[in-house]
Order: sequence, then C-alpha cells, then structure tokens
Amino acid sequence: MAALVLVLSFPVLALAQVRAVMGHEVQTTTDPIVAATVVAWKTEGAGRFGVWFGNDGKAIHVAINRDTRYATAQGVRDGDPAEKIRTVMGAPLDESTISTVSLGRLQVLHYSGILFYIPTAALDAKLTGKVYSIIVGAPSLEAAPATPPATAQPAPATPPAQRPSVPPSQHPAPTPPVPARPAPASSVVPAPGGPTVIVPGQSIGALRLGMKLADVTGLFGAATDTARSRDGSVTHWWLDASKHQGFGVGVARGQVTRLYIMNDPRYATAAGLHVGSTEAEIRSALGPPAAVDIDNKAHRETLHYDDLGVWFEIQLDSQSQGYATVVAVDVMAAGGPVTRPAGPGPSQTPNPARP
Repeated sequence: MAALVLVLSFPVLALAQVRAVMGHEVQTTTDPIVAATVVAWKTEGAGRFGVWFGNDGKAIHVAINRDTRYATAQGVRDGDPAEKIRTVMGAPLDESTISTVSLGRLQVLHYSGILFYIPTAALDAKLTGKVYSIIVGAPSLEAAPATPPATAQPAPATPPAQRPSVPPSQHPAPTPPVPARPAPASSVVPAPGGPTVIVPGQSIGALRLGMKLADVTGLFGAATDTARSRDGSVTHWWLDASKHQGFGVGVARGQVTRLYIMNDPRYATAAGLHVGSTEAEIRSALGPPAAVDIDNKAHRETLHYDDLGVWFEIQLDSQSQGYATVVAVDVMAAGGPVTRPAGPGPSQTPNPARP
C-alpha cells in the first residue's frame, strides 16, 4: 500500500477545500480553549484523521492516529517503533511526557513542525513503544503540549499555543488534503507548500504528479506566467516579481505531468540535493546520470536521472551567482520519455540564477 505523505503549509486550506478532498466529516466540535473548530474523519480500521481550524477559518493542525498509510517524507508512520524516528530524523528538539486515561503515559518527540506521540505504558500492550499519533503544525511553533482532557478515545495534544481539547473522530480519508497558498503577490516569493521535500518521480512540496491544473490554481491562485511547447503541453509558472524564483507545473491533457522548483534551496531530496548543490554532490549521491544535456545558448547543463524521475539544471554562466550549482530541479514520472518541457519565454523570465 502506497504511503501518503503528511503535509501542511501556512496559510492553509479552509474547511470547504478540505471537504472537497476528503468528503463530508462525521463530527464537528468546538475547542473551548483555543476557540478552534475540530473536524474529523474516520480512516481505515481504527484510524482517525482530524483537522483543527482557527478563528480565521484556516487549518492550524492536522493529525493522523493509527493509520499506517500516512507517512512523513522520511517514511515514519503510525505503528513504527520509537527508535526508528531517532534513526531517520535524528535527535528531537525536545521531549515531554503527558498522561491520558486510555493510553496511560505518552512520550512526545518534538521536531520542527511535527510531533510524534508514543505510548509508554498503554492499556493495550501492543501500542506501547510505537507511534500512536502524528500531528503536523507550523514549523515555527514551540511544542510543549500539556495533558489533554480525558476521553474514551483520546487523541494526543498539540502545541500549547493552539492545543485542541477535543480529539478527532472518524470518517473515510481517500487522500490527505494538500496545502493551500494564496496567489503570489509581488512582494512574495512563491513556494509550492510543504513539506519542503522533493520526491523524485512524485512530488515537490504540496505539488504532485497527476494533479489537475484546477487543483493547483485552487491552492496557489492563477499562474504568473505561461509557456506552450510544440507538443501542446503547457507550463504554468508561479514566479516572484523579479521572475528569478518560484515554481512551475507542466500540464498535458489537464493533468500535471512535470514539476519544477527554481532558485529555492529550501526544497531538497532525501539525499539532501537541492538548489545550490554541485554536480559532484549529485553524482556522489545518485551516481552517473543517464544523460547530460548542455545548452550553450542558455548556459545550462542538465543532468538526467530518468529512471528516478528527476533532472538537475546547473548554471554555466560564470557571471551568475548560481554558477556551477543547481538552479532548478525538475520532477517527472520515473522512466518517462526524455523531452524538454516548455519553459518561460525569454521576455517573461530572465536567466533564473542571474540577479
């Protein structure tokens, strides 16, 4: 069963947008502590998926309990032993312990933007020492949850600044909702949501291959630039005012077939490759590319890893600040045809690495 990646970005989806993805919820309650609305769905088996909405109507937390389909970008999911979290994610930023009625004591491992809840003495011994719940929130939140109120089916607490007092309930979750972001303004650097992870052959941030263009524009607003290729495919770009930084999607027959991140070093692969990486670092991590394309006119070298579904574009203009490093990463279906996508026109988008 394919893992579903837990994602949340700020600002994020409103309730109507989540319902469009998840279907109608089975329970809605009000959290009196933070005046948040708690909306919940049932997932597979004993699993539960919940979203907390703040006063502004935007989601502030997403939680998944006991559903192994959902995983972090590092592959951590409900049911994994606590040792796996530390192995793949390193030491937590902080740790705490809370008490619950039905689960006994819970160990909470705090990482940037994500919390893991692990029963240490559960009434059901099979749950002890394993991830019971994962809560995703704003990376900037300081996580130090207090003890949640006792319930028959408790959900772990979330960060104290916006801690829900009512746990999620149950209803089907076909796929997790993806992050929303308003249409980029001139003073904003467009970014494709969270997590800031590039998954070759699959996704960049909240963008996923196979999405419909309408879903993308619903999340990020109208594109700032559009380019059409000879084969009929279209690339839509969300770029900053300087046209130097942003992201794009290639669309064919209404579906996203290609993803791009340009001059944004925050997004990286599991191997740590990102805008700013060198060719030597790429080859060291992934081995020799299937092909190397050098465009002398554009001063660009592209390393093709078609079997993985990723290309790395390297700046060859010695006058550019990104010289000899990656300035863009392209994601496409693994093993797909090797074709050059439609890029922004020269009059619309200057060399992305040139200030």
